[in-house]
Amino acid sequence: MTGMTLKNFIQIVIDYDEIEFSYRGIEYNFQKELAEDGDAVISIWQGGENPKCCYSVKVPDDKESFKAASKNLVDAKIFFDNKSIVEGEKNIHVEFFT
Repeated sequence: MTGMTLKNFIQIVIDYDEIEFSYRGIEYNFQKELAEDGDAVISIWQGGENPKCCYSVKVPDDKESFKAASKNLVDAKIFFDNKSIVEGEKNIHVEFFT
């Protein structure tokens, strides 16, 4: 992973609301948003002309829930070649987070 380590990426998933990164030249966007019921929705979108949601989960809005969800997130097969963040780590470039 360029731009940070996998451990840093997981911490950013827990602490921040948005991460923009690319995998093998394709843009992805991690988002954490509050749902109407007070829980949080964590999702990853593949960018481009026809954005598509690659991963989405609803969790309670607290740090412990985000820690558990981050483990599932990095192991989920989200990429176009059926790889996870852990499996594709060397081809990921983190561009922005907030």
